[in-house]
Amino acid sequence: MLPKPTFRHIAFSRVAGALLLAGSTFAATPALADGRYVVRSDGTVIDTQIPDVPWMRCSTGQQCDMNTLQNPEGRFVANADGTVTDTELNVTWMRCSAGQTWNGASCDALPAAYNFEEAQDIARAADNGPWRLPTLAELQSLVHCSSGERRAPRPMSMEFHGVSELPGTCEGDYVYPTIDADAFPNSGQAGYWSSTKHVRMSAAWEVGFGSGGTGMKNLTSSSHVRLVKDN
Repeated sequence: MLPKPTFRHIAFSRVAGALLLAGSTFAATPALADGRYVVRSDGTVIDTQIPDVPWMRCSTGQQCDMNTLQNPEGRFVANADGTVTDTELNVTWMRCSAGQTWNGASCDALPAAYNFEEAQDIARAADNGPWRLPTLAELQSLVHCSSGERRAPRPMSMEFHGVSELPGTCEGDYVYPTIDADAFPNSGQAGYWSSTKHVRMSAAWEVGFGSGGTGMKNLTSSSHVRLVKDN
């Protein structure tokens, strides 16, 4: 498994462990939030702590824009309000997890954790809704195994609310968190609540983005929250 890149994501998006070489174009963007990195219109990033060394953000042949997602499938379309339109599911996701703040380029702070009731309250109180917790299937669809390898689905002994099997976790040399980092920057690796509850137990399904696994958690325990709404 590859470690999470040790680059500031807002300066170097979707870097998988090494700096990328020059040879591409880049759209001018606002200064980055913490003031350390300054993005120039020629595609370089000036590190104000090491001002004599410009770094390239884009690999050869790419057209890069901090506010344009580099997902080859074209599934996610960035919006100016800190959301992404999911063209595959016809829904809109918040790019930041609950507890984070969208700064125009990335998500500030770390994702907070809430129990299930608190998560539902956050959804009801969110502006420009109606927002909701994603279903298990919607949340599972966000798992991205950069290695292209994933274990076979695991069948359930009994079907719970239409859940008859659980997708396998990512395998091989994959980057974590196992989610599209352009669409969902600074995402958490721990579990995220789904709205799909266990039919007989005080528990709900969650998806973890450390390996892309699915599991159950007691409703009084805490998990991260990512909200979604129907288009």
